[in-house]
Amino acid sequence: MKSNSKLFFSFTEWSLQVPQVCGSYKNQKGRVDADIFLPILITQFLEGKPTTIKSFNASFDRDDNIVVEGDEITLDSSIIKGPLDFSKYFENLITLSSSQNQYQNTVFGTTLRMKWQVASCFLKIIVTPSNKVQFMLSTHPENESFIDLILESLKFLFERD
Repeated sequence: MKSNSKLFFSFTEWSLQVPQVCGSYKNQKGRVDADIFLPILITQFLEGKPTTIKSFNASFDRDDNIVVEGDEITLDSSIIKGPLDFSKYFENLITLSSSQNQYQNTVFGTTLRMKWQVASCFLKIIVTPSNKVQFMLSTHPENESFIDLILESLKFLFERD
C-alpha cells in the first residue's frame, strides 16, 4: 500500500545548559550555556491533487496569487539522480515542459493541499541539465507566511551539502 505521507523539516532554536566539560565557560550555576539549532521533523500529509496542465497553469498564474521563487540549488545526487525522480516525492506531478534536448530545462508542477491550510498552493519545479533545481510556489497572499517554510524545507531536503 502506497503511503501519502511526505516529510518536511523546519528548524527551531533551543537553549541548553550542559554540565561543564574541559574548563569551558561556566555560568553562575556551574554549567555551560549553548544555543544549538535542531531540525524538527514535521510530518504532514501533503495531498497532491490531480490536475491538468491547463488548469495548473491557470491557477499558478492567477492575478490575485503571489509567486515566490526559491534560490537555485544544486541537487543531492544521492536523492535525485534525474528529473523524473521528483515523482517519487510528489503525488500527481505533471510535466509542464520536457525536451529530449540535454541542454533544456524540465519543468514539473503539482497542486498541493496541506492539512494546516485550507487553500491550495501550486508548486513548480524547474530542473536544469546541470543538476540544479529551482522551486517556485504560487498561492493566495494570506498563505504567504507558510511559503517560506515550504521553500526552506525543500531546500533542506534536496540540496547537496
